[in-house]
Amino acid sequence: MKRPQAVGDLQLGERYINMHYMFLCSVAGTDLFRFFVSYDFACQWQLNLWGRMAKYKDATLTLDGEGRFFAFLVPKFHLPAHIEACNLKYSFRLTRDVGQTDDEAPERFRRDTIDDHFNDWNHKKIIALGYTLRRKIEATVPEMVKTRRALQDMNESMAPEVLAKWVAMADRWEENIANPNPFETIRKDQHVAQVRPELAAEAAEREELGMEDEGGGEGGHAHNGAHRDGLAAMSLQLEDRHCGKILPSASQCSGARDDETRARQAGGRAIPGLPVSGTALWLPSAIAREAVPGKREVFVQKTVFKHEYRLRVGQASEALHEIRRLLLVRTHLYKSKDTHSRGVRANMRSNDKIAALNEQIKRAAATYRAAHQTLESLGRKVGQNKWSWSLHELKEDDVRGLSSSPIPRPGAEGQGGQEEEEEGEER
Repeated sequence: MKRPQAVGDLQLGERYINMHYMFLCSVAGTDLFRFFVSYDFACQWQLNLWGRMAKYKDATLTLDGEGRFFAFLVPKFHLPAHIEACNLKYSFRLTRDVGQTDDEAPERFRRDTIDDHFNDWNHKKIIALGYTLRRKIEATVPEMVKTRRALQDMNESMAPEVLAKWVAMADRWEENIANPNPFETIRKDQHVAQVRPELAAEAAEREELGMEDEGGGEGGHAHNGAHRDGLAAMSLQLEDRHCGKILPSASQCSGARDDETRARQAGGRAIPGLPVSGTALWLPSAIAREAVPGKREVFVQKTVFKHEYRLRVGQASEALHEIRRLLLVRTHLYKSKDTHSRGVRANMRSNDKIAALNEQIKRAAATYRAAHQTLESLGRKVGQNKWSWSLHELKEDDVRGLSSSPIPRPGAEGQGGQEEEEEGEER
C-alpha cells in the first residue's frame, strides 16, 4: 500500500530532511504500535531521527514513541552492499515476525499521475490478494519442506550438546540483540597478508633489543640486511608463480650446479640451462623434506622453521577461504544457468563460465593441499600440530564437480539417476 502523505519530490537527492518529513507525515497520529521501518540507508538515517523530530517543534510531525516498537531494517537487495555489521543488525532474514519480506516494493512503481496510480494500485492489490497469497503459498511450501529437510540433516550431523548450546545462544540474541550474535564469525583466520606485518614487527622488536645481529641471535639477517622472515614471504610469492608445478627435487639441484660449470667454461656466453620455473626454491620445509637419515643435514634455525610455519598456516587459510567463496559462486552459476539459460548459445556461455570457475577451484585446492602437506613436516620441526584441528585434509568430495563427468544440477538431490544429471547439464 501507498500511505497518505507518504510521497514527495526530492529536489536534491535523498536528503534526510525530506525523508524525515515524508516518514513523519505518514506515521504521525497513527494507532499502530509496531513498526518495521525499511530504508536503503536506515543504518545511518535512523540515528538522529528522534533528535531531529524534537527540533521540528511541529505537532503534525511528532510521533509519540511510548508503548511502540520500532525496528529499522535495510531492503534485501540493497543490504549486501553494506558492511558486515549492517548485514547482521539490519537484515530482514535475521529479524523475527517479518517472514520473507524483501521490502523493495516502494521502488517498483512509476511516478505518472501519482494519486490515480496509487489508488489503482491499492485497489488491484486488494482484489488480487487471495490469488497472490495462494500463488506464493504454492511456491513456498515445497521450498519450506526442502529447507526443513536440509535443517534436519544439518542438525543430525552436529553433536546434541553443541546444537543445544547454539539454539540457546540464538534465543538469547533474538530476545536482546546486545547478546552475542550466533551468526557472526568470532574466530577470523589469519591470511598471509596479516602474518607478514606481524613477523616484520617482531623482527623490528628484536632489532631494538640487539637480537637481530648478522648471522646470530634468535632471528638474524639472511643477506644484505634482509630479514629471514621477509625472504620466506617472498619465496612463497615466487612459489605461487611457479605455475602450479611441483618444486624440484635434490637431483635437479645438481643439474643447476652443472649449468653453472658450463657457464664458466663458456666465458659468460649465453647457454641453454634450466628455466626459471624449474629452479628449486629451497625453503626450510623443502630442506626438511629432502633430508636423508644418516647423512649430514643443512643447519636451519628453529626460528626460521617457525616463520615459514606461520606463513603456511596463513597460506592454507587463505586458500581455504578462496575455495569456499568460489564454491558459493559456482552454486549461484548453476542455479542461474538452470533458471535463465535457454538455447545452445546461452548454455555454452554458462558452461564456459562454470569451466573457468572450476579451474580456479582446482588451483586453490592445489595450493591448499601443498600448504597442508608442508605443514605436516614443519609441524614436527616446530612442535606445533594445532593446525590439524582446523585445517583438515581436503578430499575430492569437498570440491566435487571438478571432473569432466556430468554434474548434477542443484536441487536434483541425487534422484533420477544418470539420465537426469545429463539432462540438467545440457540445460
